[in-house]
Amino acid sequence: MQYLANALTYNTTLTALDLCNCNIKDLGAKHLASGLLNNKTLSRLKLGYNYIGDEGAKHLATALTSNTTLIILTLERNLISDQGAQSLAKALSKNKLHKQTLTQLKLYGNKIGDQGTKHLSNALIYNTTLTTLDLGNNMIGVNGSLDLKNVLTKNTTLEVLDLRTNTIGNEGVQHISSALTMNKTLTTLKLNGNSIGDDGVRCLAHALTENVTLTTLELHGNIIGNRGIEYLANALNKNKTLTALDIGRNRIGDDAMVHIASVITNNKTLQILKRHGNSIEYKGAQLLAEDLAKNTILTTLDLFPNEIGDKGAQYLAKALTNNTVE
Repeated sequence: MQYLANALTYNTTLTALDLCNCNIKDLGAKHLASGLLNNKTLSRLKLGYNYIGDEGAKHLATALTSNTTLIILTLERNLISDQGAQSLAKALSKNKLHKQTLTQLKLYGNKIGDQGTKHLSNALIYNTTLTTLDLGNNMIGVNGSLDLKNVLTKNTTLEVLDLRTNTIGNEGVQHISSALTMNKTLTTLKLNGNSIGDDGVRCLAHALTENVTLTTLELHGNIIGNRGIEYLANALNKNKTLTALDIGRNRIGDDAMVHIASVITNNKTLQILKRHGNSIEYKGAQLLAEDLAKNTILTTLDLFPNEIGDKGAQYLAKALTNNTVE
């Protein structure tokens, strides 16, 4: 890895480097960081699945402080914990001073908890370049959500926030929902697999009635029931910006289809609706089909896998023969 780092110091053409799953570890990250200090061309660096821990993150953070070309840094599936997140946060907080260019930081599948999230959140209050932050599959709970609320309230550049598979829960999503009512930049929010139930969705639904920038909301794999879908449906009948909604693998049955059907009838912006892996039978498909026949906005409908059977498929087929997209 040292030879490669030396090459990066002098190379003037390479713009993208993928070193995922190369067993780099902390020492390799240290060598790469030394190469990044003087490199003037590399814009995308992927270092996923490399056993990089806090020490390696510290070296990379030092390089980020001075580097003025890197746009995307991927560190997914490594061993970075709160300490490593603190090092990265320090670099992010200095982006104005050192004219940093980083727009995407991907930390999916590490060991970052609430304390690390606090460090990153404090940095993003001052950072003015980052547009995408992936903190999925870490160890973020309610306290981390509270710090992210401050980010969403004060940051003016973040567009994509990925919080999949953490432990945010209903209480945590209340904090995030509160920030969404004031946020003017976020377009994509991923909250899949966070044990969010009907009470949490009620807060999100309220936020959707006031937020004017969010276009994609993912709630796949939570514990949302029919009541939660009613909250969402009422909000989407008023919302004019959301174009994609994923509510797959929750606890939604046929009784919720009347609410989803109302969205398909009344909402004029939703183009993608994913509700796969729920308990929809032919009656639910019938309700959906009746309104789908009139909708000319929806372009993607995902119902895999459910229990609509041949009868439900017939209802949908009839609707689709009459449905046309303007």
